Amino acid sequence: MTLRQTLGALCVAASISAPAHAAIFATVVGIDDYAYQSDLDGAVNDARDLSAALRQRGADVQLLLDREATRSAIVRSIRSQMSKARRGDVVVFTFAGHGIQVPEALAGDERDGKDENFVFYAFERTGEGAGERLRDNDI
Repeated sequence: MTLRQTLGALCVAASISAPAHAAIFATVVGIDDYAYQSDLDGAVNDARDLSAALRQRGADVQLLLDREATRSAIVRSIRSQMSKARRGDVVVFTFAGHGIQVPEALAGDERDGKDENFVFYAFERTGEGAGERLRDNDI
C-alpha cells in the first residue's frame, strides 16, 4: 500500500459520518513484519492510528497486527464484525501491508486480466503459504 493510499484510508475513516444511531464495526490490519516477504516500516503504525481514529468515533474495532494477521484470523474478524452490523450500520475493513497482482481467477472478470490480492504475514508465492492472501474477488 502506498503512502497516498494509506493517507486516503485515514481520511476516509476520519470522515465517516454515520447517523447518530448507526454503529461502526471495523477490522483493521497492519503488517510490517513478514515471514517470507520484505518487511515494511509504517504499516503497523498506520493501522494503529486508523484504529484509534475509528475508536474515537465509537467503533467496535478488531486490530490484527503482524503475526496475528493470518488469512483465517482476518476472515473470521470480518465475518464477526459483519454479523454484528444491522441495517444502517457501517462496516469497515482496512489493510496496510503488501499486495500483489496475479492472473485473474475468473476469465474476463478484470479489465487488465489480473486480480489484486492482499498478502498476509506468512504469504509465500508457492506452497502452503500461497493461501495466505485475499483476492479482490473474495471480498
